[in-house]
Amino acid sequence: MTAAAMYQPAVMAKKHHDTGTSAIERGAHDATQCTTQDENNCDPLYITQPGKGFAFHSKEFNRNYIKGFCAAAGEHTSSDTNEATFDCSRDNK
Repeated sequence: MTAAAMYQPAVMAKKHHDTGTSAIERGAHDATQCTTQDENNCDPLYITQPGKGFAFHSKEFNRNYIKGFCAAAGEHTSSDTNEATFDCSRDNK
């Protein structure tokens, strides 16, 4: 095994657990995921997938997810799914 191969998993793990960047990106992606009139053609949102809701993440991840979602969707939007309930005008501070 090369030295580069030995260190690659650690780098990937760090990137995977970088809650600031990935949470913001996931929130922004979810906010813009379904922009068509036919919501049946949308992929499932990250946050509504089993094991991906707010209860499975840190407070920091949840804050950053809301930050990304609200930046992409606008201040007067919200989510009322069981997995992630928030209001951008109230919770994005």
